[in-house]
Amino acid sequence: MSGVTDHLEARGVDFEVVPHPPAQTAEAEAHLLGVDPSNVAKTVVLNLRTGHAFAVVPADCSVDIEAVKTALNTSHVALSHEDDIARDYPEFELGAVPPMGDLARTPLVVDPSVIEHDEIIFAAGSQTESVRMSTKDLFDRAMMKVHPIT
Repeated sequence: MSGVTDHLEARGVDFEVVPHPPAQTAEAEAHLLGVDPSNVAKTVVLNLRTGHAFAVVPADCSVDIEAVKTALNTSHVALSHEDDIARDYPEFELGAVPPMGDLARTPLVVDPSVIEHDEIIFAAGSQTESVRMSTKDLFDRAMMKVHPIT
């Protein structure tokens, strides 16, 4: 498994690795796992003037760029291109970036509807493995500040 599980183990949180056939999107991941897309977190990599940020939304939702600008107090936010993601986050497969800003040393913004779930499933850096864990453990123990998207 990727460094995701090592990182979670080092943080001392309980989690379950969920293998599945290849899924290139979070919605496909939800379908393959037989769960509602709102239970699967999608991580969208964004470009800021100062670097990247991760936006975490339910698998079936889009990122509200204006809300991200407000949450991060910045005027420039754009979706990252796949070439940039592959270059800057080579440890993760495209379409499988985990919602772990502390692991990637990247600011994290989170849609409040993600945090409302007791449990969350997310890509573990691979298109064939996901992690299921407590949403509270994922976000409350984050080493970096989590900015809610409002």
